[in-house]
Amino acid sequence: MKIAIVVPYVHKIEGNRLAFSLARALSRLNSVTLFIHTITQRTKESVEDYIRPAELKYIKIIDQGHFGVRFSLNYQFLRKKAKELAKFITDNGEYDIVFVIANEGHWLPQYIKKNSRAKVLLLVMELHDHGVVSMERYPEKNSMLRNIVFSPFYGFLKFFERSRFEEFDGFFANSTWTKTLFEYLYGLYVQDVLYVIDTDLFKPGEPYTADKYIAVPTVSLSSDINGREMVKRLAKDGIPLVAYGPLNLEGVKNLGYLDENTMVKVLSGASATLFLYNYEALGLIPFESLACGTPVITYNKQGPSLELAGNENVTFISTYEELLDACRKALEREKDNEIKESCRTSVIRFSPENVGERLEKDLQKFL
Repeated sequence: MKIAIVVPYVHKIEGNRLAFSLARALSRLNSVTLFIHTITQRTKESVEDYIRPAELKYIKIIDQGHFGVRFSLNYQFLRKKAKELAKFITDNGEYDIVFVIANEGHWLPQYIKKNSRAKVLLLVMELHDHGVVSMERYPEKNSMLRNIVFSPFYGFLKFFERSRFEEFDGFFANSTWTKTLFEYLYGLYVQDVLYVIDTDLFKPGEPYTADKYIAVPTVSLSSDINGREMVKRLAKDGIPLVAYGPLNLEGVKNLGYLDENTMVKVLSGASATLFLYNYEALGLIPFESLACGTPVITYNKQGPSLELAGNENVTFISTYEELLDACRKALEREKDNEIKESCRTSVIRFSPENVGERLEKDLQKFL
């Protein structure tokens, strides 16, 4: 097959690893080109190395990437970037499959199909509608009032989005949670759920320290007030914690932002990884922790509970008492090779090679 994978805007590897991993995996037996409208200079070479032997083509290079209202208008709602990217793709030849893996680019099928016989598919990522279905999101900002006020806007947005979704020939989703919501909200069938763990990067390795501790990624705590308070209570109750990410929590050792190799060391050396959040359609960090051979403690809700249900290496909690007990048990238990192997085996089916093989069979059905 000749496959075009499309990510309209790229300013870093993180957040786009799924698309890049699929490009690399599919290129083993297919001709694959990754098309990007705009990419940052510092990211270009990293992407080229990551997706090889797939080919990278892009329209524009910028020095720094930015998100915000202007970005949303240009890449998600207005047509200009989509027109430019569609022409760029079709000018590069005929493809069997054009696969959009992004929240952007939803205008693309309307323009690609004018000049191509390709089947245009979409991998549904974060839904705009999560603000409606998750009433607890950002509770410190009066989310119930905000959702009541903005519900008419979300209704219009759903109508607007459906008209664009209907132009695609098929759909995939990045999680079971997203698949369920998408099919419910839009009435459109999702072929399969696709998410990938970079098992070459995330694997058991040298620990960050010989001391026992619970790893705490803080990126998901930004909108979780209760989670932040529970982490602080754990520290006061004597649980050794090593946090990393954007937040500094009182009484907790925080390493700040880490490069990928150091992050793998922190995950590999932990007795368990504590993943607390407000809203998560998937939550990749628990999967990355398991791939590193480390058990996970997380909430029993939303995406993580759907994807990790039945995994013996995951402890689901709902209260602080359950959390404290789970942390103490994790620290008391010796994380031997049997546990590490069990953790990694439980998620190895999400390696790029395994997911790519399954996706290739799915794509054949559209031809």
